[in-house]
Amino acid sequence: MNPPIEIPEKLLEHVNSKGKHEEFGVPTVAELYQAWVDGAVTLPRRKPKPSPLSREELEQQGREWVKKFEELVDAFARMPVADSRTCSEIIMEDRNRLERKSNEPNP
Repeated sequence: MNPPIEIPEKLLEHVNSKGKHEEFGVPTVAELYQAWVDGAVTLPRRKPKPSPLSREELEQQGREWVKKFEELVDAFARMPVADSRTCSEIIMEDRNRLERKSNEPNP
């Protein structure tokens, strides 16, 4: 005995709606299979799934990603900056400035 064919409910609703709109009966699965075997219906070709990478290929891919990452870090390090201070230095300078300002007597 063949296993039952499951058709998603949403798809079945669309098929029935289109059948009523175009005034034709909904073909059976067997009729669709026969039309495909006879060449009356063509199906789009599926792209084959790529085979999984071997351990060596995964390691090579990892090395390439690390190399690209290092190139990006180097390029980032060479980028000109408007302020050469580190974030910590900027924050400390601002904190000190605010502390000095709050300790000043009010006129």
